[in-house]
Amino acid sequence: MKVLVLTGPESSGKSWLAQRLLTTFGGAMVGEYVRYYIEQTQRDTTLADIPAIARGQLDWEDAARIQAPHLLILDTHLLSNMLWSRTL
Repeated sequence: MKVLVLTGPESSGKSWLAQRLLTTFGGAMVGEYVRYYIEQTQRDTTLADIPAIARGQLDWEDAARIQAPHLLILDTHLLSNMLWSRTL
């Protein structure tokens, strides 16, 4: 399995690019868990939320890996989440 990780600042087009790559090359795509988390909690995140967000992201990635797609597109990565959290 090849894994493609998209990184970059918020609202830079990663999700759009991930969808285009998925449409063109197939495989599986894992979105940003933090977006789902914010929708579920209906509030801004805090540093205390980071462990739950990290676990959720990894759970989504693990579920996609189990499917063993030829290409796995990750709309974000924990390293990006950590760097962004430190910046904020």
